[in-house]
Amino acid sequence: MKRSGENSWSTMCGRAALSLTVLAPCLALHGCGAPPLEGTADNTAPTEPLFERQGDLVVTTFTDDSASPLHVQVKSCTADTAAEIQSIDCTVDSGYALVGGGAFANYTGLGALLTASRFIDGRTWHGASKDHQAVDVYKLTTYAIGLRLDGVNAATLRGELAHASVTVPPNVAVSAPSLGMGGPPIGTSGGAQANTSGPGQLLTTVKYGAMASKDHIVSSPGTITGSMTGVIGTWGGNTMIEGFGQLDVQFLDGSTQTVGTGVATSTGIVSSGWGIVGFGGSSSFTSGPGRMLFRVGPNGNARSVIAQSKDHLQVSAGSIVSSWTQMRKTPNSHSLCNPGAALATSMDACVNSICASDSFCCNSSWDSVCVGEVTSICGRSCANFSCGSSSYNPSFWNDGGNVQQHNNCYNYSNNHRTDTFAQPGNASGECCNVVDVPTIAKYSQADGLISTTLAAGCGDSRELLAMVIAPSIPDYHWYRRDANGFWTHKPGHTPATNVDNSGVTITNPETANRGPYTIFGGYFCTCSSATEGAGHAVIN
Repeated sequence: MKRSGENSWSTMCGRAALSLTVLAPCLALHGCGAPPLEGTADNTAPTEPLFERQGDLVVTTFTDDSASPLHVQVKSCTADTAAEIQSIDCTVDSGYALVGGGAFANYTGLGALLTASRFIDGRTWHGASKDHQAVDVYKLTTYAIGLRLDGVNAATLRGELAHASVTVPPNVAVSAPSLGMGGPPIGTSGGAQANTSGPGQLLTTVKYGAMASKDHIVSSPGTITGSMTGVIGTWGGNTMIEGFGQLDVQFLDGSTQTVGTGVATSTGIVSSGWGIVGFGGSSSFTSGPGRMLFRVGPNGNARSVIAQSKDHLQVSAGSIVSSWTQMRKTPNSHSLCNPGAALATSMDACVNSICASDSFCCNSSWDSVCVGEVTSICGRSCANFSCGSSSYNPSFWNDGGNVQQHNNCYNYSNNHRTDTFAQPGNASGECCNVVDVPTIAKYSQADGLISTTLAAGCGDSRELLAMVIAPSIPDYHWYRRDANGFWTHKPGHTPATNVDNSGVTITNPETANRGPYTIFGGYFCTCSSATEGAGHAVIN
């Protein structure tokens, strides 16, 4: 049968206690509060765009948390100088993984047309365009789509992305197998770059699974480099993302517009509960020399799409169809390595194998026995993914040596000894350079921590943390709730303790005496461990 301490506020938690040598990767202020945070139940609508200047680019950032626990960022990077030939790289924030993008040649005269819309690396999308046979000085915009998954470190997610490309003659369809992507990747977007040494190869189609280009009026032999981006599972070729669950993906088309000449426009709207992860558009022509793309991307926000094409110099009738890829977390899916609701056999090959042997896991619940079968039946290790609750064990942290001196409140709260005096965001590519609630929350979520509330608590056997800020220093501090329900913490390089600034056992971090840490920054979930110092959050 298978079933029947000391507390010292003179040393800051965040950074001031460290030498500049230790702080070299993160030389900002000190480090790491919460009115409603983006992505919580209190704030899940798309946010207002953020405008900023980055060198020669005007950058607009759109965020969409309405598909939480899946989060989307769309960056819009526009040249501030007009030119006949333009090329722009647009990069998503370090807390996201690049999954798609687009471009817009915002012509002012006879027209400028797209020659490239493709990925560069795990954070950057490339767009390029040119005028053709007629002078047109214009500005190019490149768009980049970033994806964040609750509970998954952003750098880890970038490592889960599959990018592949192949160069073929124009108008040759490109499929995932032909790109050698292997496994069955969860497709997100397609990209393309037209190549020629002549007057121009211009894009006519760019979307997941289809890319095409053509010359126009004058001969310009060339090729097209088609690319695809997809997300693969932690164990390669499987659809479950450990620490998160399964991803659903849909490939949709927008409206079709047919015109006799001029601009053709097609639009679409992302479905409720889904987030956008890829832009696309396809132009065709029925008469004349042809119609080409000049715009593929968002239509003013992170939940709408637009694709536009036009003829150029000569009348050419035809159509445009926008397309996009949208994604969500599969309902009722969760990590294989933690107990939870029953899983469906369709969610993952391992789930199918386990439920063929132990139907309880798919008919009743995914309990600790099912978790154990991930290893015994599927041959996969859950060592880095099975979350647990920590116990107050100050002797582990209070050795007076390396452990105590080189692990701070962020290490302690995540129960992860790194000996690096870990900083929020450092492990995902960029650590906090401003100490306020939104900044520290953003970088902590990039590391894989999940924003929550005290009432909601944590799923997947994760442990509850609390974050506070001392605005007068400035500095951040973290607490963790141990298995016995009490809260403990480790201020900077000083000993771990279970009492507050008044020497009272901490039962509620909101009401405890926190000294100068007067701003309560909200609750978060982390993947801890029953073994002291062996938490699974990816921090550094």
